[in-house]
Amino acid sequence: MEPGFCGRSMTNFESSCYTTGSVRRNLTAELAAMRADSGVMRLASFNSSAALQNFVKESQRTRVGSGLSTRSKEPLNLAQRLRVGLFYEHRTKKVFYLNCEAEAGCKIAEFEDADKLNHTVQSTNSSVFCGSLRAVNLTIDGEVLGLVSFTDCSEQLPALISFPDAARNRCGDWSQPVLNWMLAAAQPAAEEEQTSPSPERMRLIMVQFVAAGLILLLFLSTLTLIFMKQLQCLQREAAASPKTVPSPVEKGGGPEGACQSDAQKPLVHSAP
Repeated sequence: MEPGFCGRSMTNFESSCYTTGSVRRNLTAELAAMRADSGVMRLASFNSSAALQNFVKESQRTRVGSGLSTRSKEPLNLAQRLRVGLFYEHRTKKVFYLNCEAEAGCKIAEFEDADKLNHTVQSTNSSVFCGSLRAVNLTIDGEVLGLVSFTDCSEQLPALISFPDAARNRCGDWSQPVLNWMLAAAQPAAEEEQTSPSPERMRLIMVQFVAAGLILLLFLSTLTLIFMKQLQCLQREAAASPKTVPSPVEKGGGPEGACQSDAQKPLVHSAP
């Protein structure tokens, strides 16, 4: 392969060749497939928004070189989302990229200017989100912009693949640092989830609390209604019952006055 020219269907950018994968895989399967290829291929990655936008612009060119060395090439198809080596950590709200160097090997490094990166983040419970790149048209003259979407790493996507344009720049097995970093990033998120309830759990607790309050209110209302009905019944019964004539005993005089015979009564009454 001629240095500086990767082929008509590829893009050469900063001493690496870029092409698109044809198989949809999740992150773990993609890393395993690239590791099986002796570590030459890796996920395309960029350390800044400027580098990413320059790559998108370069990938859409149809001719490269100058003068007699001008060659025609096909633009990369960035209309669909392609998995790239960019990651978003939910806990820190930071963007990271896969940094592979010939001497130091591969590691995860922080993105230089994440505030300038055109990106979206999917709302899920994941601790780490995986990035995918696609190009969107801005103007009618063909100017394009790279947009990065951070979604769940289990999503099945084709990959944007890069490999050095010289064999001496091979990074070896670079996929393990990615998995190690993702595992380490997931541990603080799991500890934080254990110490503080999630918003979904808080909403569930509030719903249960409100439901219990409504049940208690309904129970008290039912008891009050039953009591009022019983009270009304007692009042109606008291109003409808006849008045009884008091007995001599109740009038006074005791049992002697009530039981006294006519013989015992005086025959002559003294004049008043």
